[in-house]
Amino acid sequence: MKKLLLGILTLVCFPVFAANKCDPDRAKSVQVMQDGRAFLMDSGGTRHFLGDVKTPATMALTQLAMSAVGKDVYIGVAYPDGVSCEKPNNTQVLWLDVQYAKTDEQNF
Repeated sequence: MKKLLLGILTLVCFPVFAANKCDPDRAKSVQVMQDGRAFLMDSGGTRHFLGDVKTPATMALTQLAMSAVGKDVYIGVAYPDGVSCEKPNNTQVLWLDVQYAKTDEQNF
């Protein structure tokens, strides 16, 4: 029974780890289309599809992306394994990673 449960968990969790993490870049803009599709444009000009803002997960990603625009932070995206980071596409990102741009240590 334990082996069966472990096998099922492995199959369910495996896609989470099979991700292509893109190099962090600055967020240039966030675009929300009339049909609800949301995109993040990085400073390199690549447009990343965040998803449909009608879903709570995409709304959270969109808010996170909007908070990074114009700030001293880098934002990284991850796609399913095999999807290019450099070319605009219609594949939804798996997650976003926001990092403070300063390299020196800060006291928070």
